[in-house]
Order: sequence, then structure tokens, then C-alpha cells
Amino acid sequence: MKRKTSQVPLNQFNCARFIDLTNVRLSFLLLLIFSCLTIIHQVSDAQKISRTDDLFAKDIEDTIPLMLVNLVSINIRCSESKDGQIIMSASGGKPPYTYSIPGYIVQSDSVIKHLEAAKYNCRITDSKGDYVEGIITVKKEWRYCSIFVPSAFSPNGDGLNDIFRVKIQDDISQFHMLIYDRWGHLVFESHDPTKGWDGTHGSLQAPANTYLWTVTYLDNKKQDTKQQGVLTLVR
Repeated sequence: MKRKTSQVPLNQFNCARFIDLTNVRLSFLLLLIFSCLTIIHQVSDAQKISRTDDLFAKDIEDTIPLMLVNLVSINIRCSESKDGQIIMSASGGKPPYTYSIPGYIVQSDSVIKHLEAAKYNCRITDSKGDYVEGIITVKKEWRYCSIFVPSAFSPNGDGLNDIFRVKIQDDISQFHMLIYDRWGHLVFESHDPTKGWDGTHGSLQAPANTYLWTVTYLDNKKQDTKQQGVLTLVR
């Protein structure tokens, strides 16, 4: 038995439909190509703008002259010490900078340390060789070199005498402070002379009582020094 097959006649309607579908596909392809070209053009323009901005910023940076922003001295703390400092800062020019006292020292650090009492001519030089200068004086405090420790403090949050810390009048190193309660338990320890005890032990407030402190350090002559005493915590 023969199977019947249906045949669609290739009439004018079918031809027109085929042409319409072809035109739609062609239009979509052209639109896709146009979109890709537009994106490529926008990316290229963005890259050109970015390069132009970078060049503009570089031109501005190159035109800013080297300027001395700040020049600060820190005086020598006591009569027998040699811990004067000069701090320099600059802007403009072409970093990195070098910091110097001509005829004495040249370094990359903006803080020059271990200075005697004197008037210094300071210089900051950029990577192009341009430089700026300033004059500043380091003075000496004529007083006894030592560490002074208070005898009491009151950590009650009023902003007055809330922290127990030493007052340094010397060029010291290897600082170490220990604080013990009356039973010999360590309640505080520090290697930083600027850091003090706030009257807490762990997460708890230490009770009002007397405590033993011990401080060791090397003085300006690199001699081992030890001081100890008793402090009172007031609540």
C-alpha cells in the first residue's frame, strides 16, 4: 500500500514569506555587526581619553615645583643626651625625595635623628636633582637625664591622670616596664615607653590598691639602668 505524501505548492505566498524571513535575518545580522563596531569604537575612544588624561596628569605633575612644606625640630631631652631630631616634608617635583644636611648626612627617611644642639641647613632633593632648603635650630633642655615615674593615678575616665606612664627625659632604648599586684602577679607589661597602664587586668578593672613597678632600659650612655617603686591606684 503506497503512503500518500502531501506537497505544498510553491506559490507566490510561500515565496514572499521566505523572502521576508531572509530579510529579517539579514537585518538582524547587520544590526549585530553595527552594534559590535559601535562598541569597539567606544572602547577605542575610552582608551584614547584615558591615555590623554594620564598624559595631562603627568604634565601637571611635572609642572608643580618642588616645595618645602614643613620643617620641625625636636629638642634634645636632657643635658647629657644626643637625641635631637629634624623632621622634613615636601611636595611637588618628582618623587622619591632624599633628605639631607649637606656635609653631614643624606638619607631616604624624612626624620634625621641623633643630632647635637646646633643650627642646621636642611635640604630636600627630588629624583630630577631639584632641591629646596631651610634652616632650623635644635636646642638642648639643660636638665638631669632620667625617667620620672608618678606615685599614683586614678583611672576613672575623667581625662585627668587616667593612665600610669613614665615621663622620659633621656635618650633611652630597650625600655621594659613591669607592674605587679601585692601578691606578685603580673598585671601589666610594656616595651613601649609611650604606652601606659589604664588600670585594667585582662577585661576587668584592677582594684584600688598599691602596686609594684619595675622599669629597665639603656640610658644615653648605653648603660643598663633599673628603677623600681610603688604606685597607688585610686578609684
